[in-house]
Amino acid sequence: MKNSRDLYKKGTVYLIGAGPGDIGLLTLRAASLLHKADVIVYDGLINNALLQYFPTAQKIYFGKRKKGAESQKEINQLLVDLAREGKMVARLKGGDPIVFARGSEEAQYLKEHHIPFEIVPGITSGHAVPAYAGIPVTDRHLSSTVIFVTGQEREDKEGSLIDWAKLAGVEGSLVIYMGVKNFPFIVKRLIEGGKPTDTLVSIIEAGTLPRQRLIEGTLKNIVQKMEGQRIESPAIIVIGEVNKLRRDLDWFDQELSKEREESFSHELEFARELTQKYETAPTHAIAVKNLKHGGDLEGFAAQIGKDKKSIIDFSSNINPLGISPKVKKVYEESLSCISQYPDTYAREFCQAISGHFSVGNECVITGNGAISLIDLAVRALRPQRALVIQPCFNEYKRILHLWGATVDQISLRDENDFQFSYDDIVRKLSGIDMILLGSPNNPTGTALKRDEMLALIKETERRGIFLVVDEAFMDWTPESSIYEEINRSSTLIVIRSLTKFFSLAGIRSGFALASPRIIHKMRSVQEPWSCNALAQRLSIAALEDLEFQKKSLQWFREESVEFYQMLSHVREIKVYPSLTNFFLIKLHDRDNRESLIASIKSKGMYIREMNDVEGLENHFFRIALKDRRENIKLIAAFKEALIKDQCLSS
Repeated sequence: MKNSRDLYKKGTVYLIGAGPGDIGLLTLRAASLLHKADVIVYDGLINNALLQYFPTAQKIYFGKRKKGAESQKEINQLLVDLAREGKMVARLKGGDPIVFARGSEEAQYLKEHHIPFEIVPGITSGHAVPAYAGIPVTDRHLSSTVIFVTGQEREDKEGSLIDWAKLAGVEGSLVIYMGVKNFPFIVKRLIEGGKPTDTLVSIIEAGTLPRQRLIEGTLKNIVQKMEGQRIESPAIIVIGEVNKLRRDLDWFDQELSKEREESFSHELEFARELTQKYETAPTHAIAVKNLKHGGDLEGFAAQIGKDKKSIIDFSSNINPLGISPKVKKVYEESLSCISQYPDTYAREFCQAISGHFSVGNECVITGNGAISLIDLAVRALRPQRALVIQPCFNEYKRILHLWGATVDQISLRDENDFQFSYDDIVRKLSGIDMILLGSPNNPTGTALKRDEMLALIKETERRGIFLVVDEAFMDWTPESSIYEEINRSSTLIVIRSLTKFFSLAGIRSGFALASPRIIHKMRSVQEPWSCNALAQRLSIAALEDLEFQKKSLQWFREESVEFYQMLSHVREIKVYPSLTNFFLIKLHDRDNRESLIASIKSKGMYIREMNDVEGLENHFFRIALKDRRENIKLIAAFKEALIKDQCLSS
C-alpha cells in the first residue's frame, strides 16, 4: 500500500466533480481531497454552502469573466501557475468534471505543461437531477436508451456537432444540459425532425437543491410554459416517455432537503473518520481561515491599482457622519494615556455602560470589539452543540468550530426576503445548548420581531439554552433591543459594538451584557487589558454624546428610505428590506456578475461580495448606506454597468 502522504500530492491538480448541487452527494474521495487542498478553484455552479466545510483552503472563484476560449485559457494557466507554486490544487466543478464541463481541456493543458493531475468523477446532473424529480432516465418498459446532450450550442453555429433531426428519431430518453436559453430553437428542430408534438417534457430548475422547481408539458406547449414560469439556469431538460413515471416516483421533500443540507457537517465528519487511516493530518476542522470581511481598503486598493483615499467604501457599515464631536475632543486630550497601562477591568467604561443601559456593573464586561466578546462567551460557556441562522456573519461558525462545538443551522429563505421564523427556530432546539444569532442579522438586515425574541428568551431560559444575541447594529433600531431582559434571564447574553454606529472601527470597542454568573465566567477566561486605554476613554465619550446619537438616527431614518427607493428602481436587481444601515441585493442575471463587479471597481467603489457567505450565492452583494452624494454615484454606476451589459447581450 502507498504511504498516506502519496495520496495527496503538492503540485498536483485534482479535477473534482462536486455533484449536481446537493452537498450530500459529494463523493468520499472528493471530500477527502478538498479537506487537504491548499487552494480550491471553483465556478458559478458550485453550491457555496459546500465551500464552508473546507475552511483551510484558499478559495478562488472563476466564473464567466470572459466568454468562451479566452476565459478557459485564463483558467488553464491559473491551474498551472498554482501547481508550480507547489500547491495542492482542487479544481472544483459542478456535476462531473468531464461531462460537458471542459475538464478534458484542462487535463490536456496540464499534461502539455507537465503538471500531474487526477480526475475525480462526480455525480452528473443528467441522471441525478431527474432522479430528484422522480424521473428515471431509463426504464425497461419505457426507455432502454438515454442520450445526454448539451443545449448550449448557438443556433447560428457553423459545423455543429449536434444533429437534432437524428436525435428526434431516437426512441428513448433525451436529457439536455444547459439548454434553457436555446430551448425554443431545440424544440423547433426536434419537431421539424419528426418528434411528435405530444412528447412529454420536464424541465427541472436548481435540481437537488431545496429550491428545486419543475414544470411539465409537451413539445407543443413547453416553451410557452417555460417562458411563463421564467425558468433560469441551471436546469436539466428530460424529453421522453419516462416522464410518465414522475408522479408515482416523486419522493423529493424540500423541507427535508434543507434539513439534510444543514446537517451535512455530521456526514462530512463521518466521511473524514472513514478516510483518517489514509491521512496524516487531523480530520476535524480547527478554524475557518481566509474569511473575507468588508473594509479591507488596503487589499482592495492594491487589487484595483488605486490610492485607498480615493475609494468610496460601501463594504463596511460605518456611520458616514463620522466621529462625534465629544469623541474628537476626548481623543485630542488623551495622548498621555498611551504610555500608561489601561484599567484591566475598564471600571469607568463599565460604569458608563451601566448608567446608559440601566443595568448593574456586575452585568457588564468590555472587550476588543463584538467578535472578541462572542469568542469570549463561547470559550467561557463551551457549548457542545450550537445553532446559527444562515446566512449570517461568517465569524459565528468559525468561533463555534474553534472551541469544539458541533454547529446546526437554519437557512433563511430568499422567497421570504430572508425573514426570521420563530417556529423554525423552536423546532430545532432539541439537543442545542447555545443559539448565536444577529439582531439585526448581518448580511440580511432582518431580525426576529420583538415579541418573538421575547418568547425565544423565555423558551431558551426554560430549556437551559444559552442565547447569544449579537446587537452590533442595534443602535440603528434601538426600539427593537432586548438588552433589558438580561435582568430577568440567566441564559441571555447581549453583545454590543461601538464600531458601527459610533465610527470607532479603528480602535475596536464593544461590550457584553448578561447575568452576573455569566459575566463572572467570561471574566475568568478573558486576557488582561482586553480593552485598551484609548478605547475606554473614547467609548465613554461616545455613549455620553446623546446629541450625536439623536442626529445619527434622524439622518438614518431619512436616508435609508431614500436609498432603498433608489435601489428599488434599478430593475436588474432585487433589494431586500433592512432594519439597519446596509442592504442586501441580488443581481437577477448572474451572468452579468463579473462585468458588474469590474465596472464598479473601475470607478473606485468597494461593495461587499457575498460569494463566501453560506446561504447566499455569488450574485448577492451587501451595500452600506453612505451620504446622499455617494449613494447617488453608486446607483448611477449600477445603471451604467447593467445597461452596457444589456447592449452587449443584444
